Amino acid sequence: MSFIYRDFAKGIAPLNFETGGKTCVPIPGGRGYMRTHFSRDELYLDNVHWRIHDESWYVQEDLQKEIAADSKFHGRVYAGCAGHVNLDYIAAMKSPAAILFDINPLQTLFWDTIFDQIAAYPDRHDFVASFTDIVKSFYYKIELMFGDMALKGHMKAPQDNHDASSPIRGERYYNLSRLVRISEEQGLNTDHEWLGTDSNYRHIHLMAKHGAIASLTLDIRDDLACKRLTQTLRTIPYTVGQYRESNPVEFENSPEIGTSVSFLYRSNVCHYMKWTRAELDKNIEKDRKSSDYTGLPANTNTYRRAFNNLRQFMAQDSYMIASDRFSGKGRWGNFKPNLVQVKGLVPEIS
Repeated sequence: MSFIYRDFAKGIAPLNFETGGKTCVPIPGGRGYMRTHFSRDELYLDNVHWRIHDESWYVQEDLQKEIAADSKFHGRVYAGCAGHVNLDYIAAMKSPAAILFDINPLQTLFWDTIFDQIAAYPDRHDFVASFTDIVKSFYYKIELMFGDMALKGHMKAPQDNHDASSPIRGERYYNLSRLVRISEEQGLNTDHEWLGTDSNYRHIHLMAKHGAIASLTLDIRDDLACKRLTQTLRTIPYTVGQYRESNPVEFENSPEIGTSVSFLYRSNVCHYMKWTRAELDKNIEKDRKSSDYTGLPANTNTYRRAFNNLRQFMAQDSYMIASDRFSGKGRWGNFKPNLVQVKGLVPEIS
């Protein structure tokens, strides 16, 4: 028996229009975050993630198999950042609802485009065959939302357009464009957990179709935004549906109120927020500033604040996959994902 929380995403969607944090600002169609880039204040817009970066894919697959085989992980409300590895974990544990978040508003827009496409195709092979249409739809939405601001003013590869899509080889997609990063090894094919079986894809399809999977523009260092997410989850309305195998989803007559995240995939994002006093002093001396990779202010408590912000909207018996340990050297090194049970908060450093 698997479950779906219908209209869960409707309760999350208004948060994309709430501002109030120090760097959070309203933008066309939602919210975004300001950063300092080359001594210039600008909106944080970047390439979107479809795959994970610098993380062991093979360890991810092992973790997904472990989760799929252990009933204690099944049916947990999910949250995560980074690429479509999130869909692999959601499929493995048959999450009834999920939130995919990122500081980049283009990532939010990209996920919305993906979810619309998944909802439109009940068959996984039809979805794979339609994947290049996503790029065209995505660029069209960017133009509607941002106009030239995103495509010409802020992107790392401003010359990108949907005509830059590479050829398709069977059911594996290579680089659709430099904006949507898909490598040869980690492209889209039916080997992935969420696309590997009809059952797994159907669950993701039903989530997208019934509004059980949400996208959210969120900087995990934004105390106010994380607090608002916590409050929203406590009072969010949704209707529980259940299904077996290929049978239709049967929804309850009355809605449920409130839930919390009990499984979170945070990728390696927090690794880049860990600063020692010596590292900050060196950075200030070199660049006359103390900022992290996003161009936002950093201090020795950045990591702890971010972790504790995540922890506040998670249930007591939660699990988290973190990739904070880097192994190897140079370009061949990668982060090793680690599955842990979350207990308590990380204390602040005065």
